[in-house]
Amino acid sequence: MDHFGQLLTAAITPFDSNGVMETDTFWRLCKKLVGEGSDGIVLTGTTAESPNLTESDRLNIYSTAKDAVGDKSKLIAGTGTYSTKESIHFTKLAEEVGMDGIMIVTPYYNKPSQIGILKHFESIKNTTDLPIMAYNREITLHSSNNLFRVNPTIFSNVNVCLS
Repeated sequence: MDHFGQLLTAAITPFDSNGVMETDTFWRLCKKLVGEGSDGIVLTGTTAESPNLTESDRLNIYSTAKDAVGDKSKLIAGTGTYSTKESIHFTKLAEEVGMDGIMIVTPYYNKPSQIGILKHFESIKNTTDLPIMAYNREITLHSSNNLFRVNPTIFSNVNVCLS
């Protein structure tokens, strides 16, 4: 299994007062995070306002982070959404631009069944060669961490992050 490192930091997405991403500030943030010891940076997760990001924003975030840190840090793209189809689209985008891995959140708003969660992850996994970090939101999905333990076929290349 690919290793993301010991210390991963979820990066925010800085915006100006008009809601436009501050690319220079984000570039400096990425440099600082790696300079301060982060082995990897998690991009476009919920800390980064992912539900509000356009595809153009995501591309800007990925290219800016890549430019700022190069190969000095793993870059993990948060590509999971409520929609499996949209998650697959964002996963392919992340892979095309050279991200080192993806983070998929369990769909927390529409709360699918355990089988639904399994199918969500399986569908995404079948479209990429990138390593996956599963972000399991315990607050909203009661027993899905058991799902990660008992399905080694689907989750064989998945690191599980519980919150």
